[in-house]
Amino acid sequence: MGPPNMKADAIRVFEILKSGGTAICPADVGYAIMTCNPSSLEKVFNTKKRGAHKRHAMIGSYDIHRSLHTMSPLHAEIVTSLTQDFDLPLGVIGKYKPEHALIKGIDNLTMEASSVGGTISVLVNAGKFQDELTKLTAGAGLPLLGSSANLSGTGMCVFNLIWSGTNLDFRDKISR
Repeated sequence: MGPPNMKADAIRVFEILKSGGTAICPADVGYAIMTCNPSSLEKVFNTKKRGAHKRHAMIGSYDIHRSLHTMSPLHAEIVTSLTQDFDLPLGVIGKYKPEHALIKGIDNLTMEASSVGGTISVLVNAGKFQDELTKLTAGAGLPLLGSSANLSGTGMCVFNLIWSGTNLDFRDKISR
């Protein structure tokens, strides 16, 4: 089997995502369910039973955060310290640049479900695999959106997922 090949795995997942698919992938903070396709994202959130008041998150990197968010020097320093100096994962919520290519790639309905008051959340520093994947999606101008891969309100769980073309269904919940 050998050690994981993050670049090769990211390319395989990217091929699925760019064709409109959905992926469940490991990150340093748990498993994430992600897509670049707004209709797939809606299916994910309906399947998870995620409330409409919960916002979609952008899955990103430190570089994406820096190019996307506008924030005060103090807030930028705090994010840098936590994610770069202490190497911690962080969901960064900040004002975004509406002209940013990734923001332009999000349709109005999805943006409405992703933003509050001109802010958007970007998951930063969630591991090497995520960094490799977001290089590919951002390089293709595709915003990567998603959330944790568990049913909303149930805590951390393991699921056996059934994907049958148009149907995404969570089955066989196994509590930890």
